[in-house]
Amino acid sequence: MSLRTPITLVVLLAIVIGGGWYGWTQLQEPFDNPFAGRSDTCVNRTVKAGSDLRRDQVVVNVYNAGSRPDLASSTMDKLTNRGFRRGTATNAPRRIDVGKITILDRDRSAADVRLVRAQFQGKVPVQRKPNLGDDGIDVVVGNGYRGLTRPAPRAVRVREDLAVCLPRAPRKKDRD
Repeated sequence: MSLRTPITLVVLLAIVIGGGWYGWTQLQEPFDNPFAGRSDTCVNRTVKAGSDLRRDQVVVNVYNAGSRPDLASSTMDKLTNRGFRRGTATNAPRRIDVGKITILDRDRSAADVRLVRAQFQGKVPVQRKPNLGDDGIDVVVGNGYRGLTRPAPRAVRVREDLAVCLPRAPRKKDRD
């Protein structure tokens, strides 16, 4: 028997173990969702009191608390078509029960909450609860959700300074 066969087997075993270890460590790292609203490519800016807050300055997260399939993603698509920045679109945690629609935010009078709230049909309650984990306005839709309203405001007046995370301007080398 040649000495090359056991050496080859040891090398192959080391490659398999190394690849398995690398794969396992990558699975343990947090996943950067390229479709999420927050990213390293934004810059915090302040929208001054008295100026307008536009749709493209607001990140919206939509959570489906009902049994209708794709309700969060279809609502998100409609909001991004209106100019809002895409956040998370997924199922709501089981502990959240919403019949129609609810916005979860600590400040119901904030300009970004008022702008998002004005996009929907009917009365939209705002519950003063912490967000569900991502930056932006959290909208939870249930089976009784009726859809967006027309016409809806494109901007609202900011009553007090508001911090927003806006996309970075592309660098010169990114534009080429």
